[in-house]
Amino acid sequence: MALIVLSCEMAIYLLYKVIRRDFRYWMALPQGTSLFISLMFRISYKILADFTGMLHLRHPYEVGRAYVASHENENEERSDDLLHAPRSSR
Repeated sequence: MALIVLSCEMAIYLLYKVIRRDFRYWMALPQGTSLFISLMFRISYKILADFTGMLHLRHPYEVGRAYVASHENENEERSDDLLHAPRSSR
């Protein structure tokens, strides 16, 4: 279930980058190589932003400030839910 959610979130993020015409990375490489390298960079930076909260990725050409802020809010809400969840009786 978690893998499906993460895959859908990654697909939406990559689609967002393609729609904004911001998918290709800044390196001047041949067409096929550039698309592959851009895909690897976008995926790795998205994973870094999701799991570490790395603030350097707030730049609009990377993950973007709005995404980082919304993801931090989502993480805060989830942690509040976990803190206030009823404990199991074991």
